[in-house]
Amino acid sequence: MQLSLFENKSERRGTKSSSLFSQMLTFQNFHRSYIDARKCKRYRSSILKFGYNLEENICTLLEELRLKTYKHGGYREFIINDSKKRLIKAAPFRDRVVHHAICNIIEPIFDKGFVYDSYACRKGKGTHAAILRLEYFIKALWSGTPAMSCNARTNVAGGHERERERERERERPARNTSQARFAMAGGESSDNHVSFRSTRPESSFLDSRHAYRQAGLRGNDNRIYCLKCDISKYFNNVNHEVLLGMLRRKIKDKDILWLLDEIIASNPSGIPIGNLTSQLFANVYLNELDHFVKRELKEKYYIRYMDDFLILGTDKKYLGEQKEKIRIFLKDKLKLNLHPKKAEIFPIRESATSNGASPIEKGLDFLGYVLVGGRRRLRKSTVKRFIKRKKRYAKLLRQGKMSEEFIRKSEQSWLGYARFGDSYWLRKKLGLG
Repeated sequence: MQLSLFENKSERRGTKSSSLFSQMLTFQNFHRSYIDARKCKRYRSSILKFGYNLEENICTLLEELRLKTYKHGGYREFIINDSKKRLIKAAPFRDRVVHHAICNIIEPIFDKGFVYDSYACRKGKGTHAAILRLEYFIKALWSGTPAMSCNARTNVAGGHERERERERERERPARNTSQARFAMAGGESSDNHVSFRSTRPESSFLDSRHAYRQAGLRGNDNRIYCLKCDISKYFNNVNHEVLLGMLRRKIKDKDILWLLDEIIASNPSGIPIGNLTSQLFANVYLNELDHFVKRELKEKYYIRYMDDFLILGTDKKYLGEQKEKIRIFLKDKLKLNLHPKKAEIFPIRESATSNGASPIEKGLDFLGYVLVGGRRRLRKSTVKRFIKRKKRYAKLLRQGKMSEEFIRKSEQSWLGYARFGDSYWLRKKLGLG
């Protein structure tokens, strides 16, 4: 029997999931799912209505699932305008409870097979961790020190060795930069960085800048290029048959597969932005790309956050060849296309000039931050949108159409983003902490 390119022994056996459906159909799991689904919106009418007869509603859901009479409801559609227009589809609250219930059971199964450098919608990951990893990669290339890969010894190591290697990989950035030590100390990058930067803003990036300067002083004049890609209309173009094939390869429980099929079929094409299950499905779908880049293309300096991914290297022509291989893989295997205007190769550091001047640092814009010269700057367009929104909220507050509590929460959310960057004087100028 011929095996799939990315199957390993555990995948060939399939997950021993005969009890997964019964694990999901417990009152405790659904009550926990109800609590998770209502976070930050518990006073909305649909949620209050569901919670008024909570036990009865949960028992009804459990019975429908046992008898397989459960049908996914229709979506409420609306558009949000942030950096671009996005169509959001909100499922009925009872269906969101089901989404949480099934993700509680199957997400840990799939997460074990994800590569380390996939950072979207995973515990212990996120945008801040991705930026820290990217900084580590850039410093490794600039200093000429190769970054260690968590997949380096997977061919000769067993399952336990693979897990130990992943733990060592998590520690490596912390041994290379003081920023990473602060960020990773508690297991979550953002909180520790916020605390550190808010107390000593002027020194938060000193070690990082020193590392860049030292790399130049040692005579490492290699250009560093970035292959940065985005998948065109990713969520809308996820192929249902391909996705179900991936799910079936990992899970053998027919009852769980029936429910997953019901959730996927609730949207005519693609997967809806707004479902918790869509976040998991999106990671499962592009996990094939992750393994292709890591195993087949042997790329160490690779990071993916949902449908945005990049590869760093010192050879522009070589990155162009890798881009073409990725384009073919996405089209043939996953039925996806690279965005024609957002798949580009550009330098983030030019060679030093002949008269001995320092290397030209171009910077890299990724996940809302611009990394340049050891600094972690905020994206200019994001700052402009916040200032514009702040003025609009102030006007609505004067008119009595918005509460101070809502504005305070909005500012705190933005501060969580801003404090991770080098934004001390910007925050002072805006009158924020």
